[in-house]
This record gives sequence, C-alpha cells and structure tokens, in this order.
Amino acid sequence: MILKPAFLGAVAWILLFICVSAPRAQYAGAGFSDGVSYYEHGDYENAIGPLKRAVDENPRLVDAYIYLASAYLGAEQFDQTIQTAREGLKVAPKHLRLLLLKAEGYYRSDYRKAIPVYREIATILERNLDRQKDGLHLERIRAYLGHLYHRRANESYGLGQINKAVQDYEQARQYSPDSLNIHNNLAYILLQEERWGEAVELLEETATLFPGAERTLFMKGQAHRGAGELDEMVEAYQQLYQADPENLNYAVIYGQSLMAANQARRGNLFMQKLIDRHPREKRLYEVLKKMNEQRYDFGARRNVLKLQRQAFPQDRAVAEDLARTHLLIQEYPEARQIYDSLATATLDPEYAIQAARTWLYDENYAIAAEVYQKMTDQWPDDADLLAEAAVVFEEAGDTERAQKLYRRAYNFAGEPLTVVKLIELLLQDKKNEEAFAYLEELEESGYSGIGKFYELKYRSGEMEEDERAEKAEQAVVEMLRLYENEQQEARELSAGTFNSGHAGMPPVLQIRRDLDRLEHYIDDWYAYLRLSFSSEECLQILENVISEYSSSPKLYLFRGQTAIDYGDPDRGMQSLEEAVRLGAQEAGVHLALGNAYAQLGKVQAAILSYERALTLDNEYKEVYHRLIRISRENELLDELCNRWLARYSNNNDNNILKEHLIEALHKADRTEEANRIIRNG
Repeated sequence: MILKPAFLGAVAWILLFICVSAPRAQYAGAGFSDGVSYYEHGDYENAIGPLKRAVDENPRLVDAYIYLASAYLGAEQFDQTIQTAREGLKVAPKHLRLLLLKAEGYYRSDYRKAIPVYREIATILERNLDRQKDGLHLERIRAYLGHLYHRRANESYGLGQINKAVQDYEQARQYSPDSLNIHNNLAYILLQEERWGEAVELLEETATLFPGAERTLFMKGQAHRGAGELDEMVEAYQQLYQADPENLNYAVIYGQSLMAANQARRGNLFMQKLIDRHPREKRLYEVLKKMNEQRYDFGARRNVLKLQRQAFPQDRAVAEDLARTHLLIQEYPEARQIYDSLATATLDPEYAIQAARTWLYDENYAIAAEVYQKMTDQWPDDADLLAEAAVVFEEAGDTERAQKLYRRAYNFAGEPLTVVKLIELLLQDKKNEEAFAYLEELEESGYSGIGKFYELKYRSGEMEEDERAEKAEQAVVEMLRLYENEQQEARELSAGTFNSGHAGMPPVLQIRRDLDRLEHYIDDWYAYLRLSFSSEECLQILENVISEYSSSPKLYLFRGQTAIDYGDPDRGMQSLEEAVRLGAQEAGVHLALGNAYAQLGKVQAAILSYERALTLDNEYKEVYHRLIRISRENELLDELCNRWLARYSNNNDNNILKEHLIEALHKADRTEEANRIIRNG
C-alpha cells in the first residue's frame, strides 16, 4: 500500500520567517512603514496597498518586494505572490527569501513548478560551509523537496506511470533519506512490478537504515522470495517474527516461509510449538494443515487434525476433516471409527453411510452388505440409501436382494438410472417380461436411448425394417447425448475432488461406473447393428447419425471399421483419422487405423499407428503381430528390432514385449541376440 506524505503546512513558517528575518529598510517612505505595520499585525489584505505603493515609489527596494510577496501569500493570492517574487528577483537575483516566496507560491498553485525553485535554493545553501544562510537551513529545504517528489511519485503511480513514479521516489529518497514511508513506497512498487533484484537491494539498505521496521522486513522477505533467494527470505521473516514474537500473524508468515524454503521439518516443528503455546488458536491448525496439504503430505495433515480434535473434541467439522484425511491415505478403520462415533452421537444417517462406505474402499462387499442391511432397516424410506445398498448387494452377488432394493428406491424417487440397473438384473436372471414392463418408465427420461436399444435387442422381430433403422438411429443419438452429459458431470466431480483433497467416492459408487455402463451400451448397439443390418445399411445408418451428432469419435470409429470390412479402406482411414482428431485414444482405434493404412500401402503411417497403439497398451498382442508382419513384408525388421531392443532395455519386465522381440530377432536372423535375451531370463 502506498502511504501519502504529510502536509507541509509551510505558510505560517514562511510568514514568520519573513517577519523575523527581513531587515527594516531605512528611508523607504511612509507607504512601506504602513504596509509593514499591517503585515506584522497579520492584516495582509490592508498591507498589500501600501506595499505596492512602496514598490512603485522605489522599484529597487528589495525589502518592499519581500513584504509585498509575503502579504500576497498570507492573503492566499498565490499568482500575485509568484509575480511579485519574480519582479524582486530581477532586482536581486538569487535572493533566498524571494526564491522561497516564489517556491511557496508555486507550491500553493501548482506544486510541480515549485520543485526546480526549491532545488535552486538548495544549491545556494549547499555552497555555504555551514549549510545555512540568513536563518534558512538546507535540511529544511531538502525536507521540502523530499515531500514534493514523494507527492509527485504518488500521483504518477496513481496514473499508472510506473517508471516516472520510481524515478520520483528515488529523488525523494535522496532528499529525505530518513523517511521510512518513501523507502517502503518505492519498494512496494518494485515488488508489484516484480523487479526483484532492485527491490532486494533497496530493502536491504532500508532494513539497515531502519532496523526492526516491520513492513520493511515483510517486503524484504517478499523480494527475496521473488528473486528465488529462499534462505534470505526465511532470514527476513525470522527477523520480522523476532521483532514481535507475540504477533501470531508474523509467526505464521515465518512458519510458512520455512515450508516454502523446503525446510518442512523446521516449519512443522515451529508451527507445532506455536500450537503448544496457543492450543485454542484455530487458525494455527488451519495454516499448518494447509502447509502440509500444499506439499501433498497428508500423513502430516492427519497428525495436525488429531491435535486439533484433541483441542476441540466437540467440533464435528474437525472430526469430519480427520475422517476424510484418513480415507485419503487409506486408513479405513480409523475413518470408520470416527464416522461411527458421529453417527451414534447425532443419529444422522449420512455419518452411518460414510462409515459403511469405508468397507467399499477395501472391496469387502460381504461385510458392507450386512452393514447396509441394518441401515436400510433403520431408514427404510431413504431412496438414495436404498439405491446405494442395492449396488452393494449386487457386488456381493445377492441379486435378489439388489432387485428388491432397486424397486423400493425407484418407487420412492423415480430415478431412471435405478430402473436401468433393475432391468439389467432382471434380464440377467431371465425375468424378461418383468424387465420389459419397466421399459416404459424410461420413455420420457434421459435414459430413453437405453430403453429404445432394449426394444431393438429383444423386440426387433415385431418391427418393420425401416422402423428398426429409425429406432437404431434414435437410440444411439440419445445414448451419446447422455454419455456426453455424464462425462461432463464426471469431469466436474473429479476436479472438485482433486481440489478438495478428499478421497472421493468408493470406485463401485463413482460416476465412472455409469460412464462405463453407457459405453458398454453404445458398443453393444454397434454389435447389434452389425448383426442386424448389411454393411451397406450399417454405413447408411452411421452416416445419418453422424449428420445429427458429429462430435462423437465413437461414431467415426464404427464407420471406419464398417467401411474397412465393406472393402473401402480409404473411407475407413478417413473416418478413423477423424475419430483420432476428435479425441479417440483407445489402442484399438490406432490398431484399426494402422490396418487401414496397411491396406492402402501406407507402410510408415501404419507402423506409426501401431506404435501409438502400443504406447497406449504395451501388452496388446495383435499389435505386436501386425508390426512384425508389416516390417517383415517391407524389409524393416532390423529397424523394428532396434526399436524394441531399446524399449526392452528400459522395460524388461514386459513379458509380452520380450516374447515378440525374440520372435522378431529370429525372423531377422539375429539369433545370437535372441538367445542372449533368453539366457538373461
């Protein structure tokens, strides 16, 4: 923050200085004497007339100019003050009192013009051995100049003229080296502009001039940090803390600086000592937790929370935070104990659910099912709990119980995803008629595409061919839209979980599972399409769908695979390239694209696609086979072997790579190298 200079308040001093210092001119006439008399009694308005007559009567009388300019100054007629002083300076150039009056007139009307006049006065005084003349001292004039440069620097800064502000602050420092505000204001600007080297140099000097100045020490630490001088930063903040050890803000800054300087052990010990001294100061715990969180040291964060819970045993937020941290570092029993105690104390089902979920992280579904059974008995109308319990029973293999819970959950909340899961279980248990009865429940929901797909899969015999094609198009478009929405929600949840430092939901309850389910439906749809329609019909359906939904890499992948099977590798290649451009990164996509390139004789492009597939899945056997075959057919086996040998040297645990490397070496007649790999095991 820029601090403003204090107001000079110089008029009274100037008038007093003139009154005391000006000699009484002899033989000046009655006008001059009358004017001086009015002036000395503070009647500046009435002094002006007689003094003007005195100047007119005797234009060489310097004292008349001095008193007249002073009277104008007292009467706040600053333009007349300046003009009179100018006229007097023509008679007596370099006259200090006249220069002072001219400078003060400018100060009151346009202070910037006062600066060169005060500098002229300072130059005159500097020539005197004792730095003063006629009672006017150099130190006072320099103080004025420091004030004026300080004021101009502040205005320049406010107008965004940073370089000019810096120059004026430098001048202000020269004239007022004992003004801490000026030094600090200049340092503040240098820090804002990230001119770290200049800031460090200035603040080192300022700290020497003003030892213990707290704002200076704080900015000195900032400057050293910006310059990457972390040890010096710590030293500055240590001095700041030592200047006022009872100031917790300074203590926290020092502790944080230790962490920032990678002195985590010292930082933790220092903050823990602070906590020992101030156990009821909540912010100390929060700061230390944040410090450890920023270093991704969640074990240390847990330890701080344990101390905080001891200090605030009734604070549920602290208990919840500790439980979440236990989950994050996979200390599930400890988290469970906390949630169980909170559930007992509050009878809040949310705590009971959190405790039950701790079993799911360990995939201990049998015990989890027992716990969820008790909860559904205790809270039988909680639809979310019922649906979650159904997932747990499904994972535990109790599909009958899962079906009952899904039905109850749907009856309470009408959530369409619950119906989808129920339909899946019913079809799995061959309860087709009961499953079909629920399809209508999906009609007006976001899951209507899945409902249409089930109708196609199980009731297509009741449809005309045109109706089947139309319903196939509608089904996949609706499923793709649902997938896109779910994917966006998953990204937002993932980002929120990462930023919060929480463990997130157990994998079995994560939205990723629903995305996988949808992806499986879309793949099943394509399998149905290939079984139910000719390649030509499939291509037409895919063209229609892409015209309506052109942003899905899946559709281009399907079209590419279909075109290749139809005998149109060029069209297949273009579709697969578009799939990759839209973000398809599955190894199978690059394999298919490589196959298309190979059919078109684009050998290097095919090899590159196959290698990309291996980058995504380095145990993909079919890709290894394709690479060996295309390399052998095009006399590129030696290049392939050399690439794989280099890869194997950095990844000799990959047995699939090893197996195919040995095969390639044998086929390249590099038997000794193959045998060496076999011998080395």
